[in-house]
Amino acid sequence: RKMSKRQTSLAPVDAKPILSRLYLLLQDQNIGKDFESLTPLFQTVDELIELQRNKRKQANEKLSSEERQKRFRDFTKWVKAGGVDLSSIDFAYSLQEGNGLVATKDLKKGDQFLAIPYRLMMSNESAIKTPELETILTNDSHLKAIPSLALSLHLLYEKSQLQSFWAPYIKILPSTFSIPLFFSQTELFALHPSSAYGEALRSIKNCLKQYLYLYPVVDNLKSRILNLASFTFEEFRWAISVIFTRQNMIPKINSQSSQDPMGMQMALIPVWDMCNHTSTDMHITTFFDTETHQTECQAVRDFKKGDQIYIYYGRRPNVELLIFLRLC
Repeated sequence: RKMSKRQTSLAPVDAKPILSRLYLLLQDQNIGKDFESLTPLFQTVDELIELQRNKRKQANEKLSSEERQKRFRDFTKWVKAGGVDLSSIDFAYSLQEGNGLVATKDLKKGDQFLAIPYRLMMSNESAIKTPELETILTNDSHLKAIPSLALSLHLLYEKSQLQSFWAPYIKILPSTFSIPLFFSQTELFALHPSSAYGEALRSIKNCLKQYLYLYPVVDNLKSRILNLASFTFEEFRWAISVIFTRQNMIPKINSQSSQDPMGMQMALIPVWDMCNHTSTDMHITTFFDTETHQTECQAVRDFKKGDQIYIYYGRRPNVELLIFLRLC
């Protein structure tokens, strides 16, 4: 992977006073008991976001149709250069679900329509191979225990690079999400008093707690690429949402542990992660081939040319679908 020789960075703002207030708010067990008790938390988060915003493009900036098409053309070239056969599929980005895949020819149930080589995936293994991240990912017990956090740092690091190998992939990722991490105070409390409310509030609190933990970690990196100027709460929330909504577990390829030669790791799988979920065809049709080192996907049912291609994500409770995918 190429690394830019020069990386311009913006001066970070002093967010520590607000972060200290957030820390105290997150200790309050009464937060979320009623609508009014949520107000200090949401107001403080809004204050943090406003403080950290600057003149650079924001993560939630809306793309023009022309720019979106250009990014998908660049992405197509990148995946083809990486050895992906796209003859059975095409990209769609104006679907009801957002982005997705459509069939370019008739597919029968069981037909393999996609295979993604391991080298194109962003994984916990590729994260630890990043020189500036290797030390903390190897030694920090918290990051070792929560692979989603390690992968989110990897994603943010690569996003901040001018010449990242994964840049064409990162640029076509959604800029915002409809999961509870992006809910307003009113939207969140609309779930009350269901069990989903508690889970949604917990996911928001956990996201804030993880950001508070990683803030000094990133500061101590002394990196010209991933630093406090680029590690804003908006960017972290975006990255962790990408991981929540798109990650998959695959075998480790380069594991050196004799005790765990075929351990699992978290990964982002380009192209495959654009397949949307079906709840009617309940069959897992995605597998990782440990000999060819690629993720292979078969049609869960017959698809006609022009149909959107769906896959089954697996059996999940409705609350989990709401928190991580907003599918119900």
